[in-house]
Amino acid sequence: MKKTSLFLLFFLPSLFCMGNDQYEISLLTCSPGDEIYSVFGHSAVKVIDYNLGHLIIYNFGMFSFGTSNFALKFVKGSLEYCLGKQYVNNFIREYTNDNRSITEQVLQLTDEQKEKIVSRLEFLYLPENRNYLYSFLEKNCATEIRDLLEYAGVKFEEREVSETSRQLISSYLKQNLWTRLGINLALGNPIDKANNSYKRMFLPDYLHAEVAQAMTDEGYLVKNERPLNHVIELEPKSVWWYSPFLIFSLFFLITFFRQNKATILIPFIFIAILGTIILSINLFSDHPETKTNFNLLWCNPLYFVYLPFVMKNKIPKFMPPIFLSSILLTVIFWISGVQQFDIAILPLLLMLISLNLYLWKR
Repeated sequence: MKKTSLFLLFFLPSLFCMGNDQYEISLLTCSPGDEIYSVFGHSAVKVIDYNLGHLIIYNFGMFSFGTSNFALKFVKGSLEYCLGKQYVNNFIREYTNDNRSITEQVLQLTDEQKEKIVSRLEFLYLPENRNYLYSFLEKNCATEIRDLLEYAGVKFEEREVSETSRQLISSYLKQNLWTRLGINLALGNPIDKANNSYKRMFLPDYLHAEVAQAMTDEGYLVKNERPLNHVIELEPKSVWWYSPFLIFSLFFLITFFRQNKATILIPFIFIAILGTIILSINLFSDHPETKTNFNLLWCNPLYFVYLPFVMKNKIPKFMPPIFLSSILLTVIFWISGVQQFDIAILPLLLMLISLNLYLWKR
């Protein structure tokens, strides 16, 4: 009888705790990589099920490069990402091989919250639910986890922040200046609007930061934080010598000091083609971030209209002032903050001003 009493006294509480502390849930934040799809970092959820002895990564960032018309679907906004499961060792090995660090934040949640998260993850993992349409700012690996935590009852503040979404995106592209230019050309005014700490959690690093600051009734949401791997910190490569700003500056100098039919036609064809691409993205993409794009003011597809007149050396006097006015409006919008433009377009603006003035005065 005494042995039975001792068993109940010492082991029953532990069994009770095991039954009610079945899960450990962590947020994993991975550092940025070199590829365009990894340059902003990555977020995932690690779940330990002590009762079943399972240790699984839930990864909202799964996609296949084998998808037909991958690039076109990405730009159009019809590319599907999906929720996948991975073994922890495989996940860590993959990111370590890419020299990308992984930071784990073990979350302090109630048993009810943990069960809600695991149940929700399993529901989202069902074949009919696991696919979702990717969105730059609204639906990606980080926002899905933010929404998952909110679903479980975690509260996030919405503090005003000074950086716009464009500025946040550009801060990750200091070593990818051509990529930064392409993104800044494709994305319009919506990413230049006022931002807050909640919205910027579309980036994994900021999800990590907000989770670290979040509070629960028990204290901080994060119980403890630790690295899961060790990587080598590499010195950033110098990219100034092939930056778009430098190359476009050379184009400007060539057209400024040597103005003839060729040095007028080639820039106009380039601008017209680029403007047509931007307009196509604006019209046909389902991404709301590509709408109201004032890059079309200076990078105007209507430069195609110029070409036959340049070929014949007969420029209508009303045309150069129209294009000069659109460039002036671009500068006004830039200065006033209506839309921020990539600094690399500055020599292109100077080139277009120079060529239009030359045609106007000729």
